[in-house]
Amino acid sequence: MALPRTDLAHELHERSAPQAGIIKTEEKHGDCVITRLRVGKNADSFGKPAGNYVTLRFDQALSSQAPKMEQALLLAREISAILKKIPLGGRCLVLGLGNAQVTPDSLGPRTAGLILTTRGRGIEGLREVCALAPGVFAQTGIDSAELLRALVGAIKPALVVAVDALAAGDISRLGNTVQLTDTGISPGSGVQNTRPELSRSSLGVAVLAVGVPTVVDYPTEDGTSHFVAPRDIDLLSSRAARLIALGINAALQPGLSPEDISELMTE
Repeated sequence: MALPRTDLAHELHERSAPQAGIIKTEEKHGDCVITRLRVGKNADSFGKPAGNYVTLRFDQALSSQAPKMEQALLLAREISAILKKIPLGGRCLVLGLGNAQVTPDSLGPRTAGLILTTRGRGIEGLREVCALAPGVFAQTGIDSAELLRALVGAIKPALVVAVDALAAGDISRLGNTVQLTDTGISPGSGVQNTRPELSRSSLGVAVLAVGVPTVVDYPTEDGTSHFVAPRDIDLLSSRAARLIALGINAALQPGLSPEDISELMTE
């Protein structure tokens, strides 16, 4: 029986044979274990593009507890570390990928709705940020990559943050794991409906991908598999979106206090 597929680089690394070209470090902060993978260009058989992958895994799933500000600040710290080369004045476009009408796939649109949008408001000391949930190809007939290339040309962001739901191979990772990567993302990859990738090579700007596994790949003995979501997926997606939005807002707007960010965010 084939191994369950996964979008998580850390999970893939755990099941792979040791190989050169991958550096792993791990540290614990309270209820969170942070794992960092640096995948080199010579790690050809790993199955993931070369770049940085950061995984934050919490003790409990978000469906069993509301996101804590300490968790969001850890996430913001990791996002900031990846984005050190992006100047404070650099404009940012946050893209909420997925289908808002399908609960396990609604993480991206829910997150986009919680981003503090500041573009065009001329607020001194704040980075210009805009956000969009473009829908999915089945709804619009437009690939996210096609739309984003046009947006990048018009808005000229220094950074694109793409948020999407992911698939895990281990059910214990549902809703308690956040993955960050600077390698970009292929929309729909979580449910094997992959569209053209969003990355620096395809868009010409830095792309940070952020995701939380909301479904697990469950293989059967006859060789088929099913994507299974937990019964509390609506609560899980809602809380995961708030955690990610808190982290993104805190990382992009370091001049605002955590309390200010939390108050400014509305559903």
